[in-house]
Amino acid sequence: MAPGFEGMVVVPLAAHTTSARALLTDRQDVVEVELLDSQRRGEPTLFVDGELITFPSALRRVWVEKGPEDIILLKEHPQAFYQRSAEAFF
Repeated sequence: MAPGFEGMVVVPLAAHTTSARALLTDRQDVVEVELLDSQRRGEPTLFVDGELITFPSALRRVWVEKGPEDIILLKEHPQAFYQRSAEAFF
């Protein structure tokens, strides 16, 4: 992600298909995840920012949207970001 990105990064964990990729959203987008009956093989597990979220009953749908506060994961000068990216990938 480039510096200045303001959306969400939605990453499927333990996906059982190679087509399940990370999804970058715009800041006002809402992501909806629906669990189909054929997918219910156990209790759904939801992790948000590394925290396990529990629910009193089974889930059918989850909606996720960006919260009001930004999360700063790393502070670095934008020019250094692109220089380090180029060194890492090329």
